[in-house]
Amino acid sequence: MAGELNMSQRGESYRRDGSSSTYFGEPKSEPTLTQQQNQPLKSDDSGLYVDMMKSEGVRKEFLAEVQGRRRLEQLKAEQRLIKLDEDRANRLAKMQLENQLMQQKALKYKAESASRKQLVDELEELMIKKQQEEIQRLLREKAAAEKDKQARIESSQGRQQCKESNLEEDRVKEVERKAMLDARRAEVTLQRANALKQLNKEIVDKRQRQINVQERLEASRNNNEAARERYRRERERKHIIEDVQKPFLLAEDKQRAAIKLQKEKKLEDARAAAHERAVLKERLASMDTVRQSNIKAKDEDRERRMKEQALMGGSESLSLDDPFFTAGSRKVETHGNGAPQGYGLVRMEEVLAKDHENPRDRKSANDAEHKNCHKEREITEDRREQETLQKGLKYREMEEVRRLEEWKASEQQRKEKRALIRSELERCRDETVRATQAKKISDYEITNRLEKAREQKEKERETTRNSQLHTRLRSVSNAMAIPHLIA
Repeated sequence: MAGELNMSQRGESYRRDGSSSTYFGEPKSEPTLTQQQNQPLKSDDSGLYVDMMKSEGVRKEFLAEVQGRRRLEQLKAEQRLIKLDEDRANRLAKMQLENQLMQQKALKYKAESASRKQLVDELEELMIKKQQEEIQRLLREKAAAEKDKQARIESSQGRQQCKESNLEEDRVKEVERKAMLDARRAEVTLQRANALKQLNKEIVDKRQRQINVQERLEASRNNNEAARERYRRERERKHIIEDVQKPFLLAEDKQRAAIKLQKEKKLEDARAAAHERAVLKERLASMDTVRQSNIKAKDEDRERRMKEQALMGGSESLSLDDPFFTAGSRKVETHGNGAPQGYGLVRMEEVLAKDHENPRDRKSANDAEHKNCHKEREITEDRREQETLQKGLKYREMEEVRRLEEWKASEQQRKEKRALIRSELERCRDETVRATQAKKISDYEITNRLEKAREQKEKERETTRNSQLHTRLRSVSNAMAIPHLIA
């Protein structure tokens, strides 16, 4: 009776320790679990559910954060595109305004050139007209002088009747001399006209040669400037390409080095994980071997003891009546897993006592003992497998967290690299635009300066030509210049 009470107390203490298995001495005949046995299982399920919900919430928060950052990057990209479009529109408007100003200045220059040419033509016509008027005035004065002379001759005809013969001779001589002078004047005038024509032709040829030389010089200067400009633009383009390619090449080298380091790190991690898995597998295999050997040794020891007890049947039946071997007087020691130490010996003594009372039930008792031992081993193995699974889940969670952190770090580095490349491209584009604007401004200034120099030279040439023309007209006598100017 005391032994049965002690056994019931041991079963209750074992169930209070949290074990989900049945007591070794009780047969597993009930199909359902009790409320006290089902409570730990529910608590374990609730803990697993809480862990699962926490990991799901962390995943959702991470996805929400990634989507928010993505939307923020999209908004920033849209703002940058809008700003670039506005800058491009401003630049196009400025370029159109500059083109309109250039066209207006070109039209103004054409109008001024036409007015200047018209003014020169009008001045030449006025000068020719003035010269013709001067010639007509001289002819009229000469005719008036001849008429006065004739009048004086006629008035003095009475006084000079005595000298008519002499006057007639003088008149004949005068006519002959006048004819000779006219012939001589005509010859000299023709020579002068030919000389002036030759001089004008030489001046025109010289001026044409000067114009041709100047045009060739300007063409060669323009060609040289165009060649220098092409060389400078080509050099600037090469510098810009080198400046743009340099950071990209550096970034590619860094990226290749980072990828190489990442591959090496992944390879090392894989090797370490494989080594750890191999070590764990070897450890589990050794533990399994030791466990099997221990189980085998225990079975052999149990069989040996059972044989010894069977051989010592009579003496052991007497020793069981001694109070020293009673179950109530023994101290119960428990293992770390909650099973009482020495439980197999106590159970063996009880089986032997029952066999002593009823020897025919020995075989059934041995079978029950083997079943209980087998159940004990199965419970221990299930507990170990559960602990191994929990450790594996914890390790997988830690590995997942580490991979997530590495992915976040790689994403941050990729974003930083993209931002750096984008800023470098924008800087190069802005520098190119500024260089183009500076080139346009310099070309516009050079064009204005050359235009002013050309206008100044044109004015100087016009002034020189007018002064030469006036000097030539002053040097020619009125009588000799009349036929040439009239022609």
